Amino acid sequence: MRTCISLATAFILLTAIQSFAVPPKDQLAADTHEGKFVSLSGDTLTMTGTNGKDHSHTVATDVKYVVDGKDAKASDFKPGMKIRVTTIKAADGKTAVTTIEGLEKKSSF
Repeated sequence: MRTCISLATAFILLTAIQSFAVPPKDQLAADTHEGKFVSLSGDTLTMTGTNGKDHSHTVATDVKYVVDGKDAKASDFKPGMKIRVTTIKAADGKTAVTTIEGLEKKSSF
């Protein structure tokens, strides 16, 4: 009986510790925002935000491209296409795009 209680206590403690897990040091905060695709040149994505102003992001080397929910490639994105980008802010303070989603036939993400 005592062993059973000890095992249950250990399980509860391990579960609680996992729920407070710290994200990897290289990835601290993720963010998404939408806008329109302008261009992708090298590792720089330029987009128009919902405020109508252009801004740029550095694109991660392992960026994932998605159009209408399906895997895509960089050349599938066309100027004016509605996009949503996911960025990760690393521990060193630098931000990079990890996912670029586009809408071609669908109306929402």
